[in-house]
Amino acid sequence: MTDTLHPTAGTIAGAARSEREEELIVNEPTPTGKLVDKVKSKGEQLTDQAADKAKGFVDQGIEKSSAAIASVSRLISDSADGLEEKIGAEYAGYARKAATTLDDVATRLKAKDADELVSDTRDFVKRNPGLAVAGAAVAGFFLSRLLKSSNERA
Repeated sequence: MTDTLHPTAGTIAGAARSEREEELIVNEPTPTGKLVDKVKSKGEQLTDQAADKAKGFVDQGIEKSSAAIASVSRLISDSADGLEEKIGAEYAGYARKAATTLDDVATRLKAKDADELVSDTRDFVKRNPGLAVAGAAVAGFFLSRLLKSSNERA
């Protein structure tokens, strides 16, 4: 045997490495590898924390939106009697139907969690892309008007 390094045979100075030594060489992380693993682990933790916090905000938004929709439903329902006296039973029926629909929407919204809402939204956008774009445009218009009016007051 020669005393030279032979990379394919795994011998150094004529001595063969044991399986355990080979395993340690292959599996033992380097200091750089340990640092990379630590950074990845911390990044995953921060991502999970951010996702949990975002879900909490979405859940709060769902709860507040549901309560607001239910309030509008009650307001419309309470106004239906006045509408019947002033402009007729037909319009009061429309108001009652709208109130019932809004109340159903509020109930369904309150029963959903953030993941279900995101999934439902994605499905809706896939089924109705034109309507989704139009809705986004209308929402953007109203948001810009809201921001513009708040800047004028300041």
